[in-house]
Amino acid sequence: MQFANDLEVQRMRMFMDTQVQLDKIKRSERSLIFSLLRVTPMENVKDFVVAAFALSLVEQSIIYKN
Repeated sequence: MQFANDLEVQRMRMFMDTQVQLDKIKRSERSLIFSLLRVTPMENVKDFVVAAFALSLVEQSIIYKN
């Protein structure tokens, strides 16, 4: 019985570690996009819409990877 409990604890730790790593990857990808948006001057609404669309595509690809 103790073995089963230890195995379940190990499985949960691995699951949580994986979730933390995925969250770090998502944050780093978003950070990269936002830093690129800050460097690029947004002179008109069209540029902003294109950038927002690109960001939504990146976020969707992150969701679908999982």
